[in-house]
Amino acid sequence: MAYSTDGSMFQIEPFLVVIPANEKDVTALVRYSSQNKIPLIPRGNGTSSNGSSLGNGIMVDLSRNFQKIDFLEDGHVHLGCSVNLENLIPLANDRGFRVPCLPDHSQHSIGGWISNDFGGRY
Repeated sequence: MAYSTDGSMFQIEPFLVVIPANEKDVTALVRYSSQNKIPLIPRGNGTSSNGSSLGNGIMVDLSRNFQKIDFLEDGHVHLGCSVNLENLIPLANDRGFRVPCLPDHSQHSIGGWISNDFGGRY
Protein backbone atom coordinates (compact mmCIF):
# COMPACT_ATOMS: atom_id res chain seq x y z
CA MET A 1 0.00 0.00 0.00
CA ALA A 2 2.90 2.40 0.69
CA TYR A 3 3.89 2.46 -2.98
CA SER A 4 0.33 3.03 -4.23
CA THR A 5 0.31 6.72 -3.21
CA ASP A 6 2.55 9.77 -3.55
CA GLY A 7 2.06 13.47 -2.80
CA SER A 8 -0.95 13.58 -5.13
CA MET A 9 -4.58 12.58 -4.64
CA PHE A 10 -4.14 9.50 -6.83
CA GLN A 11 -3.81 5.88 -5.73
CA ILE A 12 -2.55 3.12 -8.05
CA GLU A 13 -1.34 -0.28 -6.87
CA PRO A 14 1.91 -1.36 -8.61
CA PHE A 15 2.22 -4.87 -10.04
CA LEU A 16 5.59 -5.35 -8.34
CA VAL A 17 8.06 -3.26 -6.31
CA VAL A 18 11.81 -3.69 -6.80
CA ILE A 19 14.64 -1.99 -4.89
CA PRO A 20 17.73 -2.20 -7.12
CA ALA A 21 21.15 -2.23 -5.46
CA ASN A 22 23.04 -0.56 -8.31
CA GLU A 23 23.01 0.58 -11.94
CA LYS A 24 23.49 -3.00 -13.17
CA ASP A 25 20.21 -3.99 -11.50
CA VAL A 26 18.44 -1.02 -13.10
CA THR A 27 19.79 -1.99 -16.54
CA ALA A 28 18.49 -5.55 -16.07
CA LEU A 29 15.06 -4.21 -15.01
CA VAL A 30 14.85 -1.95 -18.07
CA ARG A 31 15.74 -4.87 -20.34
CA TYR A 32 13.23 -7.20 -18.62
CA SER A 33 10.38 -4.70 -18.69
CA SER A 34 11.05 -3.86 -22.34
CA GLN A 35 11.17 -7.50 -23.42
CA ASN A 36 7.98 -8.31 -21.50
CA LYS A 37 6.14 -5.09 -22.31
CA ILE A 38 5.61 -4.27 -18.63
CA PRO A 39 5.64 -0.57 -17.68
CA LEU A 40 8.56 0.52 -15.50
CA ILE A 41 7.84 3.29 -12.99
CA PRO A 42 10.90 4.93 -11.44
CA ARG A 43 10.27 6.30 -7.95
CA GLY A 44 12.44 8.50 -5.80
CA ASN A 45 11.01 9.94 -2.61
CA GLY A 46 7.36 9.81 -3.72
CA THR A 47 6.72 13.53 -3.26
CA SER A 48 5.20 14.13 -6.71
CA SER A 49 1.97 16.08 -6.56
CA ASN A 50 0.93 15.03 -10.08
CA GLY A 51 0.96 11.22 -9.74
CA SER A 52 4.09 10.76 -11.87
CA SER A 53 5.60 8.26 -9.42
CA LEU A 54 2.59 5.92 -9.62
CA GLY A 55 1.60 3.15 -12.00
CA ASN A 56 0.46 -0.45 -12.28
CA GLY A 57 3.73 -1.82 -13.68
CA ILE A 58 7.05 -2.55 -12.00
CA MET A 59 7.77 0.16 -9.42
CA VAL A 60 11.52 0.78 -9.15
CA ASP A 61 12.33 2.31 -5.76
CA LEU A 62 15.51 4.34 -6.34
CA SER A 63 15.35 6.16 -2.99
CA ARG A 64 17.73 3.93 -1.05
CA ASN A 65 20.78 3.09 -3.12
CA PHE A 66 21.31 6.13 -5.35
CA GLN A 67 22.26 8.87 -2.87
CA LYS A 68 25.84 9.52 -4.00
CA ILE A 69 27.12 13.13 -3.98
CA ASP A 70 30.54 13.75 -5.59
CA PHE A 71 32.00 17.25 -5.72
CA LEU A 72 34.62 17.22 -8.48
CA GLU A 73 37.70 19.42 -8.64
CA ASP A 74 36.59 20.97 -11.95
CA GLY A 75 33.53 22.56 -10.28
CA HIS A 76 30.99 19.94 -11.35
CA VAL A 77 28.88 17.82 -9.04
CA HIS A 78 27.74 14.27 -9.78
CA LEU A 79 24.52 13.36 -8.00
CA GLY A 80 22.62 10.13 -7.54
CA CYS A 81 19.02 10.38 -8.73
CA SER A 82 17.63 10.11 -5.19
CA VAL A 83 19.70 12.79 -3.50
CA ASN A 84 17.30 15.21 -1.86
CA LEU A 85 17.80 18.94 -1.41
CA GLU A 86 17.76 18.66 2.37
CA ASN A 87 21.06 16.76 2.11
CA LEU A 88 22.51 18.57 -0.90
CA ILE A 89 22.10 22.25 -0.01
CA PRO A 90 24.22 22.29 3.20
CA LEU A 91 27.02 20.32 1.51
CA ALA A 92 26.90 22.59 -1.54
CA ASN A 93 26.95 25.73 0.60
CA ASP A 94 29.95 24.46 2.59
CA ARG A 95 31.88 24.11 -0.68
CA GLY A 96 30.85 27.46 -2.14
CA PHE A 97 28.23 26.05 -4.52
CA ARG A 98 24.73 27.44 -4.87
CA VAL A 99 21.59 25.53 -5.79
CA PRO A 100 19.85 28.08 -8.05
CA CYS A 101 16.33 26.61 -7.92
CA LEU A 102 14.47 25.87 -4.73
CA PRO A 103 11.44 23.60 -4.87
CA ASP A 104 8.81 23.97 -2.19
CA HIS A 105 9.75 20.69 -0.50
CA SER A 106 13.25 19.72 0.67
CA GLN A 107 12.52 15.99 0.30
CA HIS A 108 12.18 16.19 -3.50
CA SER A 109 14.78 13.96 -5.14
CA ILE A 110 17.03 15.26 -7.90
CA GLY A 111 15.66 12.64 -10.32
CA GLY A 112 12.05 13.67 -9.70
CA TRP A 113 13.00 17.33 -9.75
CA ILE A 114 14.51 16.99 -13.22
CA SER A 115 11.96 14.56 -14.67
CA ASN A 116 9.08 16.85 -13.72
CA ASP A 117 10.82 19.91 -15.24
CA PHE A 118 10.77 21.61 -11.88
CA GLY A 119 12.54 24.96 -11.59
CA GLY A 120 11.29 26.26 -8.27
CA ARG A 121 10.81 29.91 -7.50
CA TYR A 122 13.84 31.29 -9.39
